[in-house]
Amino acid sequence: MHESETTSAKLKERAERAVKRAAGEGCTASIEVIGWRDGGGRLFEPHFLVAVDDPRIYINQDMAIKSVTLEQSIEQDGPGTRTKLDLCDPRALNGEKSASKAKASEPESAGPWKAPEPTGVVGIDY
Repeated sequence: MHESETTSAKLKERAERAVKRAAGEGCTASIEVIGWRDGGGRLFEPHFLVAVDDPRIYINQDMAIKSVTLEQSIEQDGPGTRTKLDLCDPRALNGEKSASKAKASEPESAGPWKAPEPTGVVGIDY
C-alpha cells in the first residue's frame, strides 16, 4: 500500500527499489579486521564501500558497511585494536551493484557507497 498520491511510474520505481533491496539483503557478512582504519588511514564508517575478496566466505565484490563496532583491549596478549564490520551488498542500502571485482592493489580510503569504483581494501584476519 502506498502512503501518498501515486502514479504507475511511482509504484514501478518503488517496486524496483524493493527488488534491489531484497537482492542486496541476500549477501551479507560480518568480518573482523585489525585496527580501526582502512588502508588509506580513514576510520571505518557506515555507508562506505570496501572491496572484499575472501574465498573462504565466497565473496569477491564491493560491500557496503552497514555497521561498525570498534574494540580495543589493553590486556597482555589481548586482541588489541580491532573493528567488526557488518557488511551487505550495496543494493541493500539503495546503492547499485558494482560491476567490477574487488581489487587488492593500492589501498586508499573508502568512498561513499555510491562510488563507481572500489576504493578500499579490507584484509580478513582469521
